[in-house]
Amino acid sequence: MLDDDRIRRFAAELCAVDGVRAIALGGSRAQGTHLPDSDVDLGVYVDATVDLKDLEGVARRWTGGDASLSPRGGWGPWVDSGAWLVDFLLDGAKKGAKRPDVPYVALCAATAMMLVAHGWHAAAGRWVTNEKGVIPNVAGLPIDTAGFSSAAASVLGALGTTTDELLTSVATLRALPRPAAGG
Repeated sequence: MLDDDRIRRFAAELCAVDGVRAIALGGSRAQGTHLPDSDVDLGVYVDATVDLKDLEGVARRWTGGDASLSPRGGWGPWVDSGAWLVDFLLDGAKKGAKRPDVPYVALCAATAMMLVAHGWHAAAGRWVTNEKGVIPNVAGLPIDTAGFSSAAASVLGALGTTTDELLTSVATLRALPRPAAGG
């Protein structure tokens, strides 16, 4: 069981790894609705140059066992960041558009854009704990986001219903501006 003090110590150790930019508490613990047996969801925001072996070492010390991080783009119990998920989700949306499965495309597209919005917030040094307002709030960040918020809202608000419309929307979302890796 990790109490608040132990979670803070774990986060501090993670932050000490070169290339770690921030740690965000998520899930039920961040909302104050966790139960004694709830897991701990930590988002670890990293530079592209982060030393994954150092992160693995911290995780192993805290778990007392195996904590192998998956390589970039990989999938496993300890997933390496999440930026790769944007293109993974948009690839799924493209497949769904060919059916055309509008609800699936909408789910993939909205989730991908929320991840990009999280990236913009991280690039601006602003950490969010949930998705409420995360896309519109990019417009108010103190960095140049190249019109991401309005462009994402425009496409998400009119994805279409035909294969051609959905494929065009997915391609447009893929081309939207994203924060630069590492800063």
